[in-house]
Amino acid sequence: METEYIKKTGIERQKEVLIEALERAAKENGLFLNTNYKQQPHFYNKELQITPVNSLMMAMHSDNGDFKSNAYTTFQNLQANNAAIRRGQKGVPFIWSNLNEYVEIANPENKITKDSFNKLSEEDKGRYRVNPKENVFTLFNLDQTTLPFVHKDSYKSHINDTGQTEPHDEKELRIDINKYIQKMRENLLPIRRDGIGVAHYDANRDLIHIPAQKEFDTYPEYVQAVTREIVRATGVPQRLNREGTMSSDKEKQARESLVEDLVSAHKLLEFGLPSKLKKTTIENVPSIIKHIKETPNYTENLFRDINRAVGMMKKAEKGEKIKVNEREATELLNVNSQEQTQSNKQENHDSKAVSFEQITILKDDNEKWTLVARPSEQKPFAIHPSKQDISFYFDSLKNPNKEEGVSIRTELAQKYYGISLQHPELKVDIFNTGATQENIEKIDRVNVFRSKDQKNMIIAYVDGKALQPIELNKSLYQRFWLTDNRSAYKVALAASLYAETLNNIKKEGTKQTQEVEQTAKKEQSKETEVTHHAGEKNIPPIMKEYENLKNQYKDTVLLFRKGNHYEAYADDAVTVSQKLDLKMETDKHHYEDSKTPLRSTSFKQSELDVFLPKLIRNNLRIAICAPIEEPLKIPRPTPEAETQTKSLEENETIVSRSSMHR
Repeated sequence: METEYIKKTGIERQKEVLIEALERAAKENGLFLNTNYKQQPHFYNKELQITPVNSLMMAMHSDNGDFKSNAYTTFQNLQANNAAIRRGQKGVPFIWSNLNEYVEIANPENKITKDSFNKLSEEDKGRYRVNPKENVFTLFNLDQTTLPFVHKDSYKSHINDTGQTEPHDEKELRIDINKYIQKMRENLLPIRRDGIGVAHYDANRDLIHIPAQKEFDTYPEYVQAVTREIVRATGVPQRLNREGTMSSDKEKQARESLVEDLVSAHKLLEFGLPSKLKKTTIENVPSIIKHIKETPNYTENLFRDINRAVGMMKKAEKGEKIKVNEREATELLNVNSQEQTQSNKQENHDSKAVSFEQITILKDDNEKWTLVARPSEQKPFAIHPSKQDISFYFDSLKNPNKEEGVSIRTELAQKYYGISLQHPELKVDIFNTGATQENIEKIDRVNVFRSKDQKNMIIAYVDGKALQPIELNKSLYQRFWLTDNRSAYKVALAASLYAETLNNIKKEGTKQTQEVEQTAKKEQSKETEVTHHAGEKNIPPIMKEYENLKNQYKDTVLLFRKGNHYEAYADDAVTVSQKLDLKMETDKHHYEDSKTPLRSTSFKQSELDVFLPKLIRNNLRIAICAPIEEPLKIPRPTPEAETQTKSLEENETIVSRSSMHR
């Protein structure tokens, strides 16, 4: 019981060290370990092997305390050197597994020492197994002791050799790191150069792509990025089968990200280099800390995975070929695939199963080539490809074999789709126009059209008047056809392009609109009072209209126009929110009938062009319900604008119809 208590106390104290280090890194923009380029953790005047987790604990404890080195010692060693621990100092727990005892499998009471076990025949050895015992020791950094005062010269010499140094830029260090990467390539999995600018693991081919060093701000960042992907490769089903490697569960992914950061940090400690936490890990620090504190065995399993990953990488470094369990990989991949499909039907993370509706390369606002692809039933994504892949794309357009060209472009899209899932920070937002909401609200409507001289144009209408048409460059015109919400995008685009003009236009009728809204609220309040008798449920008048229309059109979804929005109620609200992925509101102060709180969902009038075809494609009959006293006012364009926009309006109608019947 006493040993178990000490062990538990040791793990609890290790949790405290880890939490402090994570919190510090989150505050310092991800800077995690060894920013002062200290040598890896070690014992003062002793040669002892240190496990990866213990090494990380010592390094974190050293950085948390802002100590000059990663040199540690024990209380007993201090006494032998006539030194002591300074008052009020907290040491770091060092959990050590004693493997010197073996126990007979058939008779656990029969225990022998390691020396006795080694003298047994191979047949007799099979009757025994190791009986590990974990002991907890408390270690102290040299700066927590009186050694700097008692043995000044010895301490100073040790700090000069192992303490804070200038950042490494030595040829010998780079040679060692290149050897390490080469060993991983020879004994763990293939590693290839790639021009994408980010290291990434390709699960489909079981290989790692690494970029040129110049793509990174510092050499340590390059080394850690490569090491993270090596760590990721150790966790796949055919190797160590860590849960988060192939899972779509966000909590498991966050834990896997932490494993990759901690194991790569340990590797950089060996080289005397600093390390950082990934952006995704920083974002998940509060959740991770909660798991460390509350989830049983979370920390123990985390430490086990760290030690196992480092152990596999060490074997590869020593020249041992890491065997791959192909059968287990296939079975586990199938299981993970089934779990993934059940847990996330809306988004398929398996790049093998993804097909693409559109794939193109265009220039972003900074004139940088950007690959944009729209996976089936998903929103489009954009990412900067490598120069080599840009060439592949444009070469595929010239390929006389059209099927082969499509195959090349699809393969490129699959590659970058996988990268965008692993590294969401690499995505580029090409649909952000930077327009202000104030200017967007000033616009009545927008048309995109092709002029008589075949130029792509955009025209906006404000207060019933057409503004001067503006020519769209090829990139903006392509984005218009790539976005998943053309109606909203073209208004935002116009608000950006006409920004100077719109900034000089004051929104008319603001005061009048407010007065009308206030009057409407008062009238609605009166109507509500009439309906809401004492002891009865508050049923708004709109529900009477809904009920009357529903009786006439039972198999039809009713969309009510209210101002510049469309709203659906009751069961129709449930249907619309599910089909369009909209939020459904439940109003507990108003009711549909005597029992059911009012359910509703809504979307902007400008989104009708997008949402209506989607509803129709789901085999729904739709009725638009507009109040007679509020006729829809459409400003009449000038004769010139009518001529210019006619072409595109016909074009957009054709596109909508084909989408509705797809």
